[in-house]
Amino acid sequence: MTMSKVTVTEGAAIIDIYNDGSVTCLKIREAAAIDWYDYGDTCMRYYVTSPKVEAIEMATRLNEVLIRGTDEAILEEMKHFMNNFSNGEYFLNIYNNDKLTYNIVSDQVYSGATSEINYYPEDIDLLFTQPGKKISPERVAWYEAMIAAGGRPKAIVFQLDTGDYNDGAFVLDGHHKLLAYHRLRIKPTFVLILKYGEITSSSLFSDYQHFLSDYARGHIVSHHPQVLTGNSPQALLYRENLHRYLSACDDMAVPLIEVFQKVAQSKLPDEQQWLADLLEVFSHRNFVRDPVRIHFPMLPGSQYRWEIRYIKQAADFEVWVSRVTGKPWEEWKAITS
Repeated sequence: MTMSKVTVTEGAAIIDIYNDGSVTCLKIREAAAIDWYDYGDTCMRYYVTSPKVEAIEMATRLNEVLIRGTDEAILEEMKHFMNNFSNGEYFLNIYNNDKLTYNIVSDQVYSGATSEINYYPEDIDLLFTQPGKKISPERVAWYEAMIAAGGRPKAIVFQLDTGDYNDGAFVLDGHHKLLAYHRLRIKPTFVLILKYGEITSSSLFSDYQHFLSDYARGHIVSHHPQVLTGNSPQALLYRENLHRYLSACDDMAVPLIEVFQKVAQSKLPDEQQWLADLLEVFSHRNFVRDPVRIHFPMLPGSQYRWEIRYIKQAADFEVWVSRVTGKPWEEWKAITS
């Protein structure tokens, strides 16, 4: 593996990557793709791309070097390409490592009825940012012939290191090359642009939610819940999606229940109001018609943390609220009145 450090000081900020503590978001002028953990259920990850993601224009010279150049020539030419990025420090790594396991995550490899792709991570997950309808079979075949003859053209991928060894790497260029490697069952070579990133101070949900399915929105707000209080457009949008989830879920996610437990102990009035409002939305469910499978905290002295039960009527809901929050439903109801 060949590595080089690049410091961008006058970047155009066309390309960047962020993480808000739960979701990693690639931006190409605007939100282009997101990647997040299932969390609480499995080690699976989810990935969604925007249908309007912008293709990145590559300089002719860089394209030629990626196909036929030496590692040293590629790293030198990449320094010009890095001017498209936001200011900061980046590490360029050229991977020619047959010992790693790779995962090509695209609608060319994974198929399903929904817009999100769910996958189990490998050493490096290469997340396509261009849909299959934009892939040229002739171009893939051209690269297949080159690779079969011994050539090793390189793709460009971008990864944010959040301390999670399974952080996905977004493909910026080289979709045809990577599909050619995949079809030949040859491990790919690529340039990895690595950025060490801090978690952003605010939710990115409002940036990317517009290209998500209802399922994906519900999964994110319930499996990676954030306590966004106040009446900012961002907070109102997030709560709207939490309300929608609580009004329709048939099996409440444990991470959301854990946040309810934590907020119930808060001394902040706005957080107490936040929880009371959500509990009220949930209380309006018709539990007789649509029972909800849910985790109840176990009583003190039990060797287990949770027991799984169903809320089938209002009385079950009230017991659950008391177990989760340590206060009866009537106290929470009084906050909302």
